[in-house]
Amino acid sequence: MAILLKLRLVLGLLLALGYSTIVMAETSKSILIINSWSEQLPWQQSIERGFLQAMDAEPNTIVYTEHLDAERFPTEDYQDVFAAYLTQKYKSIELESVVAESLPAVEFLMKNQSLFTNIHRFYFPDSDKVTATLSSDESLIPIFEDYLGSFNEMLRIYNPDNIYIVADSLSYSGRNQLQRFKEALPTSLLNDSITFLVDKPMTELVEEVSRLPENSAIFYLLTFRDGAGKDFIPYKAAKIISEAANAPVFSVWESLMGSGVVGGYLLSGERVGNLAGNAALYFGHQPLPTTKDAFEYYYDVIQIERFGINKKDFPDTTILINDFPSFYESYKLQINLTLLALTLFIVLSIILSVVNRKRRYLVNALQTEQDLLEKRVFERTQELNQLRIKAEKDARTDVLTQLNNRRAFFELGSLIHSQSARYKRSYAILVMDVDLFKQVNDTYGHDAGDVALKRLAHVMQASLRSSDITARIGGEEFAAIITDLSNNNVLHKAEHLRASLEKEEITWKAHSFFITMSIGVAYYSPNDKGISDVLKRADQALYNAKGHGRNQVIDTSN
Repeated sequence: MAILLKLRLVLGLLLALGYSTIVMAETSKSILIINSWSEQLPWQQSIERGFLQAMDAEPNTIVYTEHLDAERFPTEDYQDVFAAYLTQKYKSIELESVVAESLPAVEFLMKNQSLFTNIHRFYFPDSDKVTATLSSDESLIPIFEDYLGSFNEMLRIYNPDNIYIVADSLSYSGRNQLQRFKEALPTSLLNDSITFLVDKPMTELVEEVSRLPENSAIFYLLTFRDGAGKDFIPYKAAKIISEAANAPVFSVWESLMGSGVVGGYLLSGERVGNLAGNAALYFGHQPLPTTKDAFEYYYDVIQIERFGINKKDFPDTTILINDFPSFYESYKLQINLTLLALTLFIVLSIILSVVNRKRRYLVNALQTEQDLLEKRVFERTQELNQLRIKAEKDARTDVLTQLNNRRAFFELGSLIHSQSARYKRSYAILVMDVDLFKQVNDTYGHDAGDVALKRLAHVMQASLRSSDITARIGGEEFAAIITDLSNNNVLHKAEHLRASLEKEEITWKAHSFFITMSIGVAYYSPNDKGISDVLKRADQALYNAKGHGRNQVIDTSN
Protein backbone atom coordinates (compact mmCIF):
# COMPACT_ATOMS: atom_id res chain seq x y z
CA MET A 1 0.00 0.00 0.00
CA ALA A 2 2.84 2.40 0.93
CA ILE A 3 4.68 1.52 -2.28
CA LEU A 4 1.57 2.22 -4.37
CA LEU A 5 1.15 5.58 -2.66
CA LYS A 6 4.76 6.51 -3.43
CA LEU A 7 4.31 5.53 -7.09
CA ARG A 8 1.25 7.76 -7.34
CA LEU A 9 3.18 10.67 -5.84
CA VAL A 10 6.07 10.23 -8.28
CA LEU A 11 3.65 9.98 -11.22
CA GLY A 12 1.87 13.12 -10.07
CA LEU A 13 5.15 15.05 -9.86
CA LEU A 14 6.19 13.89 -13.33
CA LEU A 15 2.83 14.96 -14.77
CA ALA A 16 3.11 18.33 -13.04
CA LEU A 17 6.63 18.87 -14.38
CA GLY A 18 5.54 17.85 -17.86
CA TYR A 19 2.61 20.25 -17.76
CA SER A 20 4.80 23.16 -16.62
CA THR A 21 7.28 22.39 -19.41
CA ILE A 22 4.46 22.43 -21.98
CA VAL A 23 3.14 25.75 -20.62
CA MET A 24 6.65 27.28 -20.69
CA ALA A 25 7.20 26.05 -24.24
CA GLU A 26 3.89 27.57 -25.28
CA THR A 27 4.61 30.94 -23.68
CA SER A 28 8.37 31.28 -24.30
CA LYS A 29 9.91 33.24 -27.19
CA SER A 30 13.12 32.49 -29.06
CA ILE A 31 14.94 35.53 -30.47
CA LEU A 32 18.17 35.57 -32.46
CA ILE A 33 20.49 38.62 -32.58
CA ILE A 34 23.15 38.67 -35.29
CA ASN A 35 25.95 41.09 -34.40
CA SER A 36 28.25 42.56 -37.02
CA TRP A 37 31.46 42.60 -35.02
CA SER A 38 33.64 40.46 -32.80
CA GLU A 39 32.31 39.74 -29.32
CA GLN A 40 35.58 41.21 -27.95
CA LEU A 41 34.67 44.75 -29.04
CA PRO A 42 33.38 46.94 -26.16
CA TRP A 43 30.66 48.32 -28.48
CA GLN A 44 29.45 44.81 -29.23
CA GLN A 45 29.54 43.87 -25.55
CA SER A 46 27.55 47.01 -24.73
CA ILE A 47 24.90 46.15 -27.37
CA GLU A 48 24.50 42.63 -26.03
CA ARG A 49 24.34 43.83 -22.42
CA GLY A 50 21.49 46.21 -23.24
CA PHE A 51 19.70 43.56 -25.33
CA LEU A 52 19.81 41.03 -22.48
CA GLN A 53 18.60 43.66 -19.99
CA ALA A 54 15.50 44.10 -22.16
CA MET A 55 15.02 40.32 -22.19
CA ASP A 56 14.96 40.30 -18.36
CA ALA A 57 11.39 41.66 -18.56
CA GLU A 58 10.32 38.36 -20.15
CA PRO A 59 12.01 35.56 -18.16
CA ASN A 60 10.80 32.83 -20.54
CA THR A 61 12.51 34.40 -23.55
CA ILE A 62 15.40 32.43 -25.04
CA VAL A 63 18.12 34.56 -26.68
CA TYR A 64 20.54 33.22 -29.27
CA THR A 65 23.58 35.33 -30.18
CA GLU A 66 25.77 35.09 -33.29
CA HIS A 67 28.72 37.24 -34.45
CA LEU A 68 29.38 37.87 -38.13
CA ASP A 69 32.80 39.39 -37.25
CA ALA A 70 32.73 41.39 -40.49
CA GLU A 71 35.91 43.30 -39.76
CA ARG A 72 38.01 40.13 -39.70
CA PHE A 73 36.06 38.25 -42.39
CA PRO A 74 34.63 40.74 -44.93
CA THR A 75 34.50 38.40 -47.94
CA GLU A 76 31.35 37.06 -49.60
CA ASP A 77 32.72 33.49 -49.37
CA TYR A 78 32.80 33.75 -45.61
CA GLN A 79 29.25 35.12 -45.54
CA ASP A 80 28.07 32.15 -47.62
CA VAL A 81 29.68 29.80 -45.10
CA PHE A 82 28.12 31.78 -42.26
CA ALA A 83 24.67 31.52 -43.89
CA ALA A 84 25.09 27.75 -44.24
CA TYR A 85 26.14 27.54 -40.61
CA LEU A 86 23.01 29.44 -39.47
CA THR A 87 20.77 27.30 -41.67
CA GLN A 88 22.10 24.12 -40.14
CA LYS A 89 22.14 25.35 -36.55
CA TYR A 90 18.63 26.83 -36.46
CA LYS A 91 16.78 24.43 -38.78
CA SER A 92 14.97 22.82 -35.83
CA ILE A 93 14.60 25.96 -33.67
CA GLU A 94 11.41 27.98 -33.96
CA LEU A 95 12.45 31.63 -33.79
CA GLU A 96 10.03 34.43 -32.96
CA SER A 97 12.19 37.11 -34.59
CA VAL A 98 15.74 37.90 -35.66
CA VAL A 99 17.63 41.16 -35.05
CA ALA A 100 20.57 42.34 -37.19
CA GLU A 101 22.82 44.94 -35.52
CA SER A 102 25.02 47.32 -37.56
CA LEU A 103 25.30 47.57 -41.34
CA PRO A 104 27.27 44.36 -42.18
CA ALA A 105 24.77 42.12 -40.37
CA VAL A 106 21.86 44.06 -41.90
CA GLU A 107 23.23 43.69 -45.43
CA PHE A 108 23.95 40.00 -44.79
CA LEU A 109 20.40 39.30 -43.61
CA MET A 110 18.82 41.33 -46.44
CA LYS A 111 20.91 39.43 -48.96
CA ASN A 112 19.97 36.02 -47.53
CA GLN A 113 16.18 36.26 -47.66
CA SER A 114 15.87 32.46 -47.60
CA LEU A 115 17.19 32.45 -44.04
CA PHE A 116 14.59 32.51 -41.26
CA THR A 117 11.47 32.71 -43.44
CA ASN A 118 8.08 33.63 -41.99
CA ILE A 119 9.58 35.40 -38.95
CA HIS A 120 9.96 39.11 -38.38
CA ARG A 121 13.34 40.72 -39.08
CA PHE A 122 14.54 43.85 -37.31
CA TYR A 123 17.36 45.80 -38.99
CA PHE A 124 19.49 48.18 -36.91
CA PRO A 125 22.09 49.51 -39.41
CA ASP A 126 24.63 52.12 -38.28
CA SER A 127 23.68 54.12 -41.36
CA ASP A 128 20.60 56.07 -42.45
CA LYS A 129 21.22 55.28 -46.15
CA VAL A 130 19.68 51.83 -46.33
CA THR A 131 16.85 52.36 -48.83
CA ALA A 132 15.79 48.79 -49.62
CA THR A 133 12.10 48.06 -50.07
CA LEU A 134 10.86 46.23 -46.97
CA SER A 135 8.23 43.54 -46.71
CA SER A 136 5.64 43.37 -43.95
CA ASP A 137 7.99 40.99 -42.09
CA GLU A 138 10.83 43.55 -41.96
CA SER A 139 11.42 46.66 -39.83
CA LEU A 140 14.26 49.15 -40.34
CA ILE A 141 15.49 51.25 -37.38
CA PRO A 142 18.76 53.07 -38.28
CA ILE A 143 21.28 53.59 -35.50
CA PHE A 144 21.52 57.37 -35.47
CA GLU A 145 25.15 58.47 -35.06
CA ASP A 146 24.94 62.21 -34.43
CA TYR A 147 28.49 63.14 -35.48
CA LEU A 148 27.58 66.82 -35.70
CA GLY A 149 25.97 66.83 -32.25
CA SER A 150 29.02 65.15 -30.68
CA PHE A 151 31.40 67.47 -32.54
CA ASN A 152 29.45 70.59 -31.48
CA GLU A 153 29.45 69.39 -27.84
CA MET A 154 33.26 69.26 -28.01
CA LEU A 155 33.35 72.83 -29.38
CA ARG A 156 30.92 74.01 -26.69
CA ILE A 157 32.66 72.43 -23.73
CA TYR A 158 36.32 72.97 -24.72
CA ASN A 159 36.46 75.48 -27.63
CA PRO A 160 39.83 74.33 -29.05
CA ASP A 161 41.90 76.39 -31.47
CA ASN A 162 43.13 73.28 -33.29
CA ILE A 163 41.17 70.07 -33.92
CA TYR A 164 42.73 66.75 -34.96
CA ILE A 165 40.58 63.94 -36.40
CA VAL A 166 42.06 60.49 -35.71
CA ALA A 167 40.66 57.79 -38.03
CA ASP A 168 41.56 54.98 -40.39
CA SER A 169 40.41 54.31 -43.94
CA LEU A 170 42.15 50.96 -44.31
CA SER A 171 39.45 48.92 -42.54
CA TYR A 172 35.85 48.47 -43.63
CA SER A 173 34.44 50.01 -40.44
CA GLY A 174 36.97 52.80 -40.15
CA ARG A 175 36.38 53.84 -43.75
CA ASN A 176 32.61 54.00 -43.17
CA GLN A 177 32.99 56.05 -39.99
CA LEU A 178 35.29 58.56 -41.69
CA GLN A 179 32.99 58.93 -44.70
CA ARG A 180 29.86 59.44 -42.56
CA PHE A 181 31.67 61.95 -40.37
CA LYS A 182 32.72 64.07 -43.36
CA GLU A 183 29.20 63.93 -44.77
CA ALA A 184 27.67 64.95 -41.43
CA LEU A 185 29.81 68.05 -40.88
CA PRO A 186 28.91 71.20 -42.80
CA THR A 187 31.57 72.73 -45.00
CA SER A 188 31.86 75.69 -42.62
CA LEU A 189 33.31 73.41 -39.92
CA LEU A 190 35.77 71.59 -42.22
CA ASN A 191 38.17 74.53 -42.23
CA ASP A 192 41.88 75.09 -41.74
CA SER A 193 41.64 74.49 -37.98
CA ILE A 194 40.85 70.78 -38.58
CA THR A 195 43.69 68.36 -39.35
CA PHE A 196 43.00 64.73 -40.34
CA LEU A 197 45.42 62.18 -38.85
CA VAL A 198 44.36 59.21 -40.98
CA ASP A 199 46.12 55.85 -41.55
CA LYS A 200 49.21 56.76 -39.56
CA PRO A 201 51.28 54.00 -37.93
CA MET A 202 50.44 53.92 -34.21
CA THR A 203 54.01 54.75 -33.17
CA GLU A 204 54.01 57.85 -35.39
CA LEU A 205 50.50 58.83 -34.27
CA VAL A 206 51.46 58.55 -30.59
CA GLU A 207 54.50 60.77 -31.16
CA GLU A 208 52.42 63.37 -33.03
CA VAL A 209 49.57 63.62 -30.50
CA SER A 210 52.08 63.95 -27.64
CA ARG A 211 53.24 67.35 -28.94
CA LEU A 212 50.15 69.03 -30.31
CA PRO A 213 49.91 72.84 -30.09
CA GLU A 214 48.42 74.38 -26.98
CA ASN A 215 44.59 74.41 -26.75
CA SER A 216 44.14 71.51 -29.18
CA ALA A 217 41.55 68.72 -29.10
CA ILE A 218 41.33 65.26 -30.67
CA PHE A 219 38.12 63.83 -32.16
CA TYR A 220 38.42 60.04 -32.36
CA LEU A 221 36.57 58.16 -35.13
CA LEU A 222 37.79 54.63 -34.25
CA THR A 223 40.98 52.89 -35.36
CA PHE A 224 40.67 49.26 -36.45
CA ARG A 225 43.90 49.16 -38.49
CA ASP A 226 46.85 51.59 -38.44
CA GLY A 227 49.07 52.70 -41.29
CA ALA A 228 51.53 49.89 -40.54
CA GLY A 229 48.79 47.30 -41.13
CA LYS A 230 48.44 46.37 -37.45
CA ASP A 231 44.91 45.54 -36.26
CA PHE A 232 43.49 47.21 -33.13
CA ILE A 233 40.40 46.99 -30.97
CA PRO A 234 39.20 50.65 -31.12
CA TYR A 235 38.92 50.84 -27.31
CA LYS A 236 42.57 49.79 -26.87
CA ALA A 237 43.68 52.18 -29.62
CA ALA A 238 41.83 55.01 -27.86
CA LYS A 239 43.60 54.11 -24.61
CA ILE A 240 47.03 54.26 -26.26
CA ILE A 241 46.24 57.59 -27.93
CA SER A 242 44.71 59.29 -24.87
CA GLU A 243 47.58 58.24 -22.60
CA ALA A 244 50.11 59.79 -24.98
CA ALA A 245 48.14 62.89 -26.00
CA ASN A 246 48.69 66.33 -24.49
CA ALA A 247 45.13 67.27 -25.53
CA PRO A 248 41.69 65.91 -24.57
CA VAL A 249 40.13 63.15 -26.71
CA PHE A 250 36.44 63.36 -27.64
CA SER A 251 34.34 60.85 -29.58
CA VAL A 252 30.83 59.63 -30.45
CA TRP A 253 30.49 56.28 -28.62
CA GLU A 254 29.81 55.71 -24.92
CA SER A 255 31.48 52.28 -25.12
CA LEU A 256 34.86 54.10 -25.30
CA MET A 257 34.40 55.58 -21.82
CA GLY A 258 37.15 54.43 -19.47
CA SER A 259 39.77 54.36 -22.24
CA GLY A 260 40.85 57.95 -21.55
CA VAL A 261 38.20 59.59 -23.75
CA VAL A 262 36.90 62.75 -22.05
CA GLY A 263 33.30 62.06 -23.10
CA GLY A 264 30.67 64.32 -24.64
CA TYR A 265 27.34 63.75 -26.39
CA LEU A 266 27.69 60.00 -26.93
CA LEU A 267 25.77 57.11 -28.43
CA SER A 268 25.16 54.38 -25.85
CA GLY A 269 25.47 50.86 -27.26
CA GLU A 270 23.67 49.55 -24.20
CA ARG A 271 20.67 51.77 -24.94
CA VAL A 272 20.68 50.73 -28.60
CA GLY A 273 20.70 47.09 -27.51
CA ASN A 274 17.89 47.79 -25.06
CA LEU A 275 15.80 49.45 -27.78
CA ALA A 276 16.47 46.52 -30.13
CA GLY A 277 15.41 44.05 -27.44
CA ASN A 278 12.18 45.91 -26.71
CA ALA A 279 11.40 46.17 -30.43
CA ALA A 280 11.75 42.38 -30.77
CA LEU A 281 9.75 41.65 -27.61
CA TYR A 282 6.85 44.02 -28.06
CA PHE A 283 6.52 44.39 -31.83
CA GLY A 284 2.94 45.33 -32.67
CA HIS A 285 2.22 46.47 -29.11
CA GLN A 286 4.29 49.66 -29.11
CA PRO A 287 5.79 51.99 -31.76
CA LEU A 288 9.18 51.16 -33.21
CA PRO A 289 11.94 53.05 -31.38
CA THR A 290 14.30 55.70 -32.69
CA THR A 291 17.94 55.36 -31.72
CA LYS A 292 18.14 59.14 -31.26
CA ASP A 293 16.92 58.24 -27.77
CA ALA A 294 20.18 56.36 -27.24
CA PHE A 295 22.28 59.53 -27.02
CA GLU A 296 23.22 60.97 -23.65
CA TYR A 297 25.91 63.18 -22.09
CA TYR A 298 28.77 61.21 -20.53
CA TYR A 299 31.98 62.57 -19.00
CA ASP A 300 34.98 60.99 -17.28
CA VAL A 301 35.79 62.93 -14.09
CA ILE A 302 39.46 61.90 -14.21
CA GLN A 303 39.87 63.32 -17.73
CA ILE A 304 37.94 66.58 -17.16
CA GLU A 305 40.12 67.27 -14.12
CA ARG A 306 43.23 66.39 -16.14
CA PHE A 307 42.40 69.04 -18.76
CA GLY A 308 40.71 71.61 -16.50
CA ILE A 309 37.21 71.30 -17.97
CA ASN A 310 34.52 72.98 -15.85
CA LYS A 311 31.72 70.63 -14.73
CA LYS A 312 29.40 73.63 -14.35
CA ASP A 313 29.03 73.69 -18.14
CA PHE A 314 27.60 70.15 -18.26
CA PRO A 315 23.86 69.53 -18.80
CA ASP A 316 21.88 68.43 -15.73
CA THR A 317 21.37 64.95 -17.21
CA THR A 318 25.12 64.30 -17.57
CA ILE A 319 26.32 60.86 -16.44
CA LEU A 320 29.73 61.01 -14.75
CA ILE A 321 32.07 58.04 -14.57
CA ASN A 322 35.00 57.77 -12.14
CA ASP A 323 33.08 60.23 -9.96
CA PHE A 324 34.37 59.04 -6.63
CA PRO A 325 32.14 59.57 -3.60
CA SER A 326 32.58 62.59 -1.35
CA PHE A 327 34.14 62.35 2.09
CA TYR A 328 30.68 62.28 3.66
CA GLU A 329 29.43 59.55 1.32
CA SER A 330 32.52 57.43 2.01
CA TYR A 331 32.26 57.76 5.79
CA LYS A 332 28.54 58.33 6.21
CA LEU A 333 28.11 55.72 8.95
CA GLN A 334 31.15 56.89 10.91
CA ILE A 335 30.13 60.56 10.66
CA ASN A 336 26.56 59.84 11.75
CA LEU A 337 27.78 57.77 14.69
CA THR A 338 30.15 60.59 15.64
CA LEU A 339 27.35 63.14 15.45
CA LEU A 340 25.11 60.88 17.53
CA ALA A 341 27.83 60.47 20.13
CA LEU A 342 28.36 64.24 20.17
CA THR A 343 24.64 64.83 20.64
CA LEU A 344 24.52 62.38 23.51
CA PHE A 345 27.54 64.05 25.03
CA ILE A 346 25.89 67.49 24.87
CA VAL A 347 22.68 66.18 26.43
CA LEU A 348 24.63 64.49 29.20
CA SER A 349 26.65 67.65 29.80
CA ILE A 350 23.46 69.71 30.20
CA ILE A 351 21.99 67.20 32.68
CA LEU A 352 25.20 67.13 34.71
CA SER A 353 25.38 70.94 34.65
CA VAL A 354 21.89 71.19 36.13
CA VAL A 355 22.58 68.57 38.79
CA ASN A 356 25.93 69.92 39.93
CA ARG A 357 27.04 73.55 39.48
CA LYS A 358 30.51 72.60 40.54
CA ARG A 359 30.82 70.57 37.40
CA ARG A 360 30.53 73.74 35.35
CA TYR A 361 33.36 75.32 37.31
CA LEU A 362 35.55 72.29 36.75
CA VAL A 363 34.69 72.25 33.06
CA ASN A 364 35.61 75.94 32.75
CA ALA A 365 38.85 75.34 34.59
CA LEU A 366 39.60 72.41 32.32
CA GLN A 367 38.78 74.53 29.28
CA THR A 368 41.18 77.23 30.45
CA GLU A 369 43.90 74.65 30.87
CA GLN A 370 43.12 73.25 27.44
CA ASP A 371 43.32 76.73 25.86
CA LEU A 372 46.69 77.25 27.52
CA LEU A 373 47.88 73.90 26.24
CA GLU A 374 46.64 74.70 22.72
CA LYS A 375 48.45 78.03 22.87
CA ARG A 376 51.67 76.32 23.86
CA VAL A 377 51.19 73.70 21.15
CA PHE A 378 50.54 76.48 18.62
CA GLU A 379 53.66 78.39 19.66
CA ARG A 380 55.74 75.23 19.50
CA THR A 381 54.27 74.39 16.11
CA GLN A 382 55.18 77.87 14.85
CA GLU A 383 58.69 77.45 16.16
CA LEU A 384 59.05 74.07 14.48
CA ASN A 385 57.64 75.52 11.25
CA GLN A 386 60.25 78.28 11.26
CA LEU A 387 62.97 75.69 11.85
CA ARG A 388 61.59 73.64 8.96
CA ILE A 389 61.60 76.68 6.65
CA LYS A 390 65.19 77.44 7.65
CA ALA A 391 66.21 73.83 7.13
CA GLU A 392 64.63 73.81 3.65
CA LYS A 393 66.45 77.05 2.81
CA ASP A 394 69.76 75.67 4.09
CA ALA A 395 69.23 72.55 2.00
CA ARG A 396 69.12 74.74 -1.12
CA THR A 397 71.84 77.26 -0.16
CA ASP A 398 75.58 76.93 -0.55
CA VAL A 399 77.08 77.39 2.93
CA LEU A 400 80.21 79.22 1.79
CA THR A 401 78.85 81.71 -0.76
CA GLN A 402 75.16 81.88 0.28
CA LEU A 403 74.25 81.37 -3.37
CA ASN A 404 71.85 78.67 -4.54
CA ASN A 405 73.41 75.22 -4.42
CA ARG A 406 73.36 72.63 -7.19
CA ARG A 407 70.00 71.18 -6.08
CA ALA A 408 68.29 74.56 -6.02
CA PHE A 409 69.84 75.47 -9.37
CA PHE A 410 68.28 72.47 -11.10
CA GLU A 411 64.91 72.85 -9.35
CA LEU A 412 64.62 76.54 -10.32
CA GLY A 413 66.09 75.84 -13.74
CA SER A 414 63.53 73.12 -14.47
CA LEU A 415 60.75 75.56 -13.56
CA ILE A 416 62.18 78.25 -15.85
CA HIS A 417 62.58 75.70 -18.67
CA SER A 418 58.94 74.60 -18.35
CA GLN A 419 57.72 78.21 -18.43
CA SER A 420 59.92 78.97 -21.44
CA ALA A 421 58.60 75.96 -23.32
CA ARG A 422 55.00 76.83 -22.52
CA TYR A 423 55.06 80.59 -23.01
CA LYS A 424 57.83 80.72 -25.66
CA ARG A 425 60.18 82.76 -23.48
CA SER A 426 63.97 82.79 -23.73
CA TYR A 427 66.72 82.07 -21.25
CA ALA A 428 70.45 81.45 -21.24
CA ILE A 429 72.82 79.56 -18.94
CA LEU A 430 76.26 80.85 -17.96
CA VAL A 431 78.71 78.27 -16.64
CA MET A 432 81.78 79.83 -14.92
CA ASP A 433 84.98 78.27 -13.68
CA VAL A 434 87.81 80.03 -11.79
CA ASP A 435 90.99 79.88 -13.85
CA LEU A 436 93.90 78.06 -12.22
CA PHE A 437 92.13 77.93 -8.88
CA LYS A 438 94.40 75.16 -7.64
CA GLN A 439 97.31 77.58 -7.78
CA VAL A 440 95.45 79.96 -5.45
CA ASN A 441 94.92 77.17 -2.91
CA ASP A 442 98.50 75.92 -3.26
CA THR A 443 100.00 79.42 -2.99
CA TYR A 444 97.83 81.12 -0.35
CA GLY A 445 95.99 78.23 1.29
CA HIS A 446 92.43 76.96 1.17
CA ASP A 447 91.16 79.74 3.45
CA ALA A 448 92.32 82.27 0.88
CA GLY A 449 90.58 80.19 -1.80
CA ASP A 450 87.33 80.38 0.19
CA VAL A 451 87.65 84.17 0.39
CA ALA A 452 88.16 84.28 -3.38
CA LEU A 453 85.04 82.19 -3.99
CA LYS A 454 82.94 84.42 -1.70
CA ARG A 455 84.25 87.50 -3.53
CA LEU A 456 83.28 85.86 -6.86
CA ALA A 457 79.77 85.24 -5.50
CA HIS A 458 79.55 88.92 -4.48
CA VAL A 459 80.63 90.06 -7.96
CA MET A 460 78.01 87.75 -9.55
CA GLN A 461 75.19 89.20 -7.46
CA ALA A 462 76.35 92.74 -8.14
CA SER A 463 76.72 92.21 -11.89
CA LEU A 464 73.51 90.28 -12.57
CA ARG A 465 69.86 91.16 -11.98
CA SER A 466 68.02 90.10 -8.86
CA SER A 467 65.66 88.07 -11.08
CA ASP A 468 68.55 86.00 -12.46
CA ILE A 469 69.41 82.68 -10.81
CA THR A 470 72.95 82.46 -9.40
CA ALA A 471 74.39 79.25 -7.99
CA ARG A 472 77.53 77.42 -6.99
CA ILE A 473 77.25 74.02 -8.63
CA GLY A 474 80.74 72.63 -7.90
CA GLY A 475 83.99 73.44 -6.09
CA GLU A 476 85.09 76.46 -8.14
CA GLU A 477 82.31 76.09 -10.70
CA PHE A 478 79.41 78.55 -10.74
CA ALA A 479 76.37 78.99 -12.94
CA ALA A 480 73.68 81.55 -13.69
CA ILE A 481 70.36 81.53 -15.52
CA ILE A 482 69.47 84.77 -17.29
CA THR A 483 65.92 85.17 -18.59
CA ASP A 484 64.17 87.35 -21.17
CA LEU A 485 67.30 88.94 -22.72
CA SER A 486 68.54 88.82 -26.29
CA ASN A 487 71.69 86.80 -27.03
CA ASN A 488 73.76 89.98 -27.44
CA ASN A 489 72.59 91.33 -24.09
CA VAL A 490 73.38 88.02 -22.44
CA LEU A 491 76.92 88.12 -23.85
CA HIS A 492 77.23 91.71 -22.66
CA LYS A 493 76.22 90.67 -19.14
CA ALA A 494 78.69 87.79 -19.18
CA GLU A 495 81.54 89.98 -20.39
CA HIS A 496 80.72 92.62 -17.77
CA LEU A 497 80.81 89.92 -15.09
CA ARG A 498 84.14 88.57 -16.31
CA ALA A 499 85.71 92.04 -16.46
CA SER A 500 84.40 92.99 -13.02
CA LEU A 501 86.00 89.93 -11.42
CA GLU A 502 89.27 90.55 -13.24
CA LYS A 503 89.56 93.98 -11.53
CA GLU A 504 88.58 92.73 -8.08
CA GLU A 505 91.58 92.72 -5.72
CA ILE A 506 91.41 89.98 -3.08
CA THR A 507 93.29 90.37 0.20
CA TRP A 508 94.10 87.63 2.63
CA LYS A 509 96.24 88.40 5.66
CA ALA A 510 99.40 89.99 4.22
CA HIS A 511 98.69 88.87 0.68
CA SER A 512 96.71 90.35 -2.19
CA PHE A 513 95.97 88.69 -5.48
CA PHE A 514 93.57 88.63 -8.44
CA ILE A 515 91.58 85.82 -10.03
CA THR A 516 89.96 85.40 -13.42
CA MET A 517 87.34 83.09 -14.75
CA SER A 518 86.26 81.51 -18.02
CA ILE A 519 82.58 81.62 -19.00
CA GLY A 520 80.59 79.36 -21.32
CA VAL A 521 77.19 80.57 -22.56
CA ALA A 522 74.34 78.55 -24.10
CA TYR A 523 70.84 79.60 -25.12
CA TYR A 524 67.53 77.79 -24.75
CA SER A 525 66.17 76.09 -27.87
CA PRO A 526 62.56 74.80 -28.28
CA ASN A 527 64.06 71.39 -29.07
CA ASP A 528 65.62 71.12 -25.60
CA LYS A 529 63.88 68.51 -23.45
CA GLY A 530 65.18 69.99 -20.21
CA ILE A 531 67.66 72.33 -18.61
CA SER A 532 70.34 69.62 -18.80
CA ASP A 533 70.44 69.97 -22.60
CA VAL A 534 71.24 73.70 -22.33
CA LEU A 535 73.74 73.09 -19.52
CA LYS A 536 75.66 70.55 -21.62
CA ARG A 537 76.13 73.10 -24.39
CA ALA A 538 77.23 75.74 -21.87
CA ASP A 539 79.79 73.26 -20.44
CA GLN A 540 81.15 72.68 -23.95
CA ALA A 541 81.45 76.44 -24.49
CA LEU A 542 83.30 76.70 -21.13
CA TYR A 543 85.62 73.94 -22.24
CA ASN A 544 86.34 75.91 -25.42
CA ALA A 545 87.03 79.05 -23.41
CA LYS A 546 89.53 77.16 -21.26
CA GLY A 547 91.16 75.70 -24.34
CA HIS A 548 91.55 79.10 -26.00
CA GLY A 549 93.52 80.76 -23.22
CA ARG A 550 91.06 81.19 -20.33
CA ASN A 551 89.68 84.51 -18.93
CA GLN A 552 87.17 84.92 -21.75
CA VAL A 553 83.52 84.41 -22.67
CA ILE A 554 82.54 81.96 -25.39
CA ASP A 555 79.00 81.09 -26.36
CA THR A 556 77.68 78.17 -28.40
CA SER A 557 77.53 80.27 -31.57
CA ASN A 558 81.36 80.72 -31.58
